[in-house]
Amino acid sequence: MPNENVTRKQLTLISFYGSKTDELHQLINSCIQKIQKSPLGELFRPYDINQIHGTIIGMEKVIKAHTFYNHNIAAETKNNVTMDFSHFLTTVHQNFPMTIQFGGFHPSFKEFTSAGQLPNTRTFQIQWINKKVTLLGWPSISGGVTNQLSNIRTSFLENCNISHKYKNDNDLFMVLGEISHPNSVSISEKLQLTLDTEQLEKSIRDYLYKHPIITALDLNALSIAQYTNPTLPITHTINHPLNKPGLTADCIRTLYS
Repeated sequence: MPNENVTRKQLTLISFYGSKTDELHQLINSCIQKIQKSPLGELFRPYDINQIHGTIIGMEKVIKAHTFYNHNIAAETKNNVTMDFSHFLTTVHQNFPMTIQFGGFHPSFKEFTSAGQLPNTRTFQIQWINKKVTLLGWPSISGGVTNQLSNIRTSFLENCNISHKYKNDNDLFMVLGEISHPNSVSISEKLQLTLDTEQLEKSIRDYLYKHPIITALDLNALSIAQYTNPTLPITHTINHPLNKPGLTADCIRTLYS
């Protein structure tokens, strides 16, 4: 009888885990340093830069199921649908490479929204409720944002029965680290915390607007992460780069065990 206390391994298709392009590495470092030097620095715990990544699509399976039912489909529809890994690599090759733009969006830029917010706002956020500090980028061609990531996620659903957690999502979402409120704060301290948050967000958004990067997202930047902790710490995550041979459908299935 299987031990139900054993931590189950899950999979996710991610980008930029481990090594990164020079410009992306520098951009992330600059944001982290600005946070650490700010009044919020003592409340911020940055992730190891090698741990920071952008999720393409979660590949989580239903726990305790004897087959490879997709977790996100089951959570949304209450139906068990088996993931088809035989078309996984074909879907990857058909949809990559692309380029991702971080920054460069003026506060008044309104050509698209992300989660109902303008790009400049979404580019960098301190999410106190989720205790996350986030950096976002979007697929771009010739200076214009495309729907490539959203389309790719649709392709995985249609070809592989792998569903993205969020519908019509075109974001490349990165978590730079975690942030927590002090244990106890007075009303005046809470007000100051709000002001410090707004000032830091504005400062880094201005920096990103003035120092945008466009970086390649190709097969060399893609991997399947085998994890037990969803934050993907380097010491507890096994990374399987997609640019290496041998990652067959059967191989992918074995990674869950």
